[in-house]
Amino acid sequence: MADQRLLIGSFEVDLIAREVIDPDGAPAHRITDKARAVLVELIAAQGQVVKREQLMDRVWAGTCPTGDVLTQAVTTLRKAFRDDAEKPRYIETIAKTGYRLLAEVTVLDKPVRPVPSLMVIEPETPELDRAASVPSVSDGPPVPRSPFRWLALLGGLLVLGLGGVWIMSRSEPKVPDGAERVVGTSPAATPAVIIAAAPDHEYSPKLSPDGSRVVYSAIAADADHARLIVQPASPGGGRFVLTDSNDQLSDSAAVWSSDGQNIAFLRRGDTDECTLMMVSSVGGLPRALGDCRLAPLASFDLAPDSNSLLMALRSGPDRDDATIHRLDVRTGEWMRLPYTVSEGDVDFAPRFSPDGKFVVFRRGLSAGDLWVMPSEGGDPRRITHLAADIRGLDFVPDGRAVVFSAVVPEGLGLYHVDLETGQLSKATVEWAIFPDIAPNGAMVFERAPERLQLIGFDRTTGERSGQLFSSSATDMMVSFSPDGRRAALYSNRSGALHVWIADVTRPDRAEQVADLTPIARFAPSWSADSQRLIVHGEGVDGLGLYEVDVPGLRARKLALPEHEYRFGLYLGERLVVGWVGEREGELALMQRVDDTWQELARTSGVASAQYDVARQRLLFTKVGRSGLYVMNESLQDEQVLLEQQPLSKYYRRWVVSRSGEVLLPKLTREGCQLLAAPLSDLRAETLRSQPYPYCDAGGMAEHPDGRLVLSVLDGQGSDIGFLAQLPEFRPVKR
Repeated sequence: MADQRLLIGSFEVDLIAREVIDPDGAPAHRITDKARAVLVELIAAQGQVVKREQLMDRVWAGTCPTGDVLTQAVTTLRKAFRDDAEKPRYIETIAKTGYRLLAEVTVLDKPVRPVPSLMVIEPETPELDRAASVPSVSDGPPVPRSPFRWLALLGGLLVLGLGGVWIMSRSEPKVPDGAERVVGTSPAATPAVIIAAAPDHEYSPKLSPDGSRVVYSAIAADADHARLIVQPASPGGGRFVLTDSNDQLSDSAAVWSSDGQNIAFLRRGDTDECTLMMVSSVGGLPRALGDCRLAPLASFDLAPDSNSLLMALRSGPDRDDATIHRLDVRTGEWMRLPYTVSEGDVDFAPRFSPDGKFVVFRRGLSAGDLWVMPSEGGDPRRITHLAADIRGLDFVPDGRAVVFSAVVPEGLGLYHVDLETGQLSKATVEWAIFPDIAPNGAMVFERAPERLQLIGFDRTTGERSGQLFSSSATDMMVSFSPDGRRAALYSNRSGALHVWIADVTRPDRAEQVADLTPIARFAPSWSADSQRLIVHGEGVDGLGLYEVDVPGLRARKLALPEHEYRFGLYLGERLVVGWVGEREGELALMQRVDDTWQELARTSGVASAQYDVARQRLLFTKVGRSGLYVMNESLQDEQVLLEQQPLSKYYRRWVVSRSGEVLLPKLTREGCQLLAAPLSDLRAETLRSQPYPYCDAGGMAEHPDGRLVLSVLDGQGSDIGFLAQLPEFRPVKR
């Protein structure tokens, strides 16, 4: 299949082959990689002058070359186009400034080589309204255009070395007739268009400032790292790979500059390495902006002037806190934002208001709320009181409210909070997380269906043994009783999320615990005698930690001090409970006294914990930090077991097995692996690895027969949803 080509003046240019084809039939002139990159930058500027410094920064990012390399690249291009520097027809030199492309540029509409593992998505319905939809690639002859008009009308540009085509519409996005829609279980659900539904895992979408394009991360079925994709904000037309490191470095968390010309993003490896990058929105070589190894989570935002960005960083490699920092994009220097913060606070996911005067951020990792403050710093003000798992946020166009996704006792929802009044409202858009809103009111989001299955896998062969329990609904967060006879799980098989007790030997049999809605962040915790459970949820006595009498299927709220609890563990007849208090990740050891509980010891900074029964100690992960740690039952004598694993984003995805091992997932250059080592000799050198099916599985447990059980999305992936305008939000009474 022929490659997509450009017509620049009278010369055909094949950017993949790096060939400039002479119209007089002379042999094609092959240009260098750097000359090709310079040409792409000049094309993207649409006839405007590109400064020498800009070309050096983008084409020779991360190096320290002299200006001669740029001069040589331009000389190479002029030679290929038979151009005269004194009387230029193709590339004009602007004295002491830079260069400008003079020649007309046309996309030659030839068949397109498919992007590896990423098919070009074409409109499904031929009868689409072509006036409102995105034009697709055709096989007709090239149509002459005035200079640079093709960029303004079609936006088609071949990306270096990948052969994809980007075709965008400059008109306001419109939902085409016949497009696939998200249809929820409720007839009142707001319909959305699925604009990216390839067999990949597609996530973290961001709309361009004009609402016409979307960039997102995608992990293809045959790849183990993420790359950035740009496509129109519609299901028609093509998409192209914007960045692809090809070496297991994943690109994510993309953010557009306010002029739509550049995209900033994170490039991360399978350890703590992290670099903030920026690339032209039409492709090219990215340049490094700064180091982000101290970032606990992949989330940041560019200022409206694109000269700085905000991101959460820890104050040191051995610290558990996280505060908002500002990076000067021009110098690469970080500065902590001057604002009021308490010791142990974990702040992240900052977003600028449209005018750049304010910033909203999330405080709290597993049980968080939204806070707002001036973008230059000051005293933050709390605007929600949910203690929820918040998954993405953005300002509405007028800056007076924030739209966010959160997991609350009623389930996952899309919410709207007024910054002045604090009034909370909810939309009927289902499965929407990480919303992003353009100035014209269009919104994209990651569509994450909540239908999860509990799937068993053989730990030795990696072979999938199928669905664990008979259910057509969501089953998730399973834990097995110490005697191996029962399983406790969360399921909405009765219409709402409840705790269910299943018979391990008869997986078709399960009974519901009445009047208890679990918060699906941590799996239930069993007592040593297999007769009781600890569940974080909402029951007849409100939100808190509940003890479930398993034989009687009854739940009773524990008489604990009032806190924003996250989980509880049995330690014999004592409890270890985790909550969000003055610091993120408070942990306390509690002793039952009559019908109440008395605190015996306390520590902080704990993200999740599991009990090593054989050695009578607690294993735990820390808030915002990679590594596995251990302390005794009195919450003292903390020690490091593993420094790098699990990664901070996998803080809940690890298991203490019945055979005395710790199991945890890791994304490596060989793909997703399951690491294992005996608890009696847990060191990095003793970790064994074997293939593991899903690094992004929602939960992990060990079956009594030794199989690994994962909470896996039905369909194995997420898609990108689009709304041409914000949905209706209705007030919530809380």
